[in-house]
Amino acid sequence: AFRREIKRVLPQAKLEPLPAAHPLYTAKAQIRNVSYTDMVKQAKPDLNTPELEGITLSGALAVIYSKYDLGCGWEEQIHPYSKGVASADALKLGMNALVYAMTH
Repeated sequence: AFRREIKRVLPQAKLEPLPAAHPLYTAKAQIRNVSYTDMVKQAKPDLNTPELEGITLSGALAVIYSKYDLGCGWEEQIHPYSKGVASADALKLGMNALVYAMTH
């Protein structure tokens, strides 16, 4: 649904994977690896790196998107059916995104 709706808002823009060297991953915490919820681990047992995508407008990262849920991790509640990033790493990614947005 997100991809469809962002295409309506920004029809010329394209979500691109953020490379591992993107400054967002070092804006506050150094993030190279993350843990995922059990639902993700079952589907992709070898996945241990963050998978964020973004849209750059006029040279600035304007949209950050994760196909894996971050919000449940921010709540620090157990959501057994969540396909997301584990709580501690979701919080780090969120903090990094916030710091990055405020400093770039």
